[in-house]
Amino acid sequence: MGYCLKSSRPEEINAALLLPWDYAICTDTFWVSEVLHHNPELLQKLQLKGRNQQLLVFERSAGGQKNTPEALTDRFWQVLSDTTLESTDAEFLLSTSLPATSSGKIMYYGTLMADPSVSLKATVALFKNGEKTALAERILPANGTFSITEIPIPAAPADEMRVYLWNSEHKNVGLESFRVLISR
Repeated sequence: MGYCLKSSRPEEINAALLLPWDYAICTDTFWVSEVLHHNPELLQKLQLKGRNQQLLVFERSAGGQKNTPEALTDRFWQVLSDTTLESTDAEFLLSTSLPATSSGKIMYYGTLMADPSVSLKATVALFKNGEKTALAERILPANGTFSITEIPIPAAPADEMRVYLWNSEHKNVGLESFRVLISR
């Protein structure tokens, strides 16, 4: 018997986890950006069993294990940054510059500690000959809880890619066990 969920809302996911099931299947495209982003507690409830280019197959976790988001995607991830910052008001945090790539995703996860009014943006910027050709960003929740955000690398002519957290208002923020990764 199978069940189909029409939404990744936490209340729907939690209700589905109470049903009798052997395997959970999710499209790889939306796993991090829609499902884990809204339900980070799934990191402790699921174990990846296999995947192809489009689908991920999970079993219930035996419990007690602490997965990382990249362990539940089974993609190749390169760590760009892994840090804890007590407090800073710098404009650019965890900034990394690397050769541009035409595909892949950037994943940001960890805990952001700041006033809820802070607008810290997970950012991917592409440059060609020093000129910005594309920008993709998402606002991170500043509520002191664990969060996951994924940004597809924009398709644009580029020779350089910059990945960073943008604190445009220079407000005080802290990061706990915060990681930035790239998949190719």
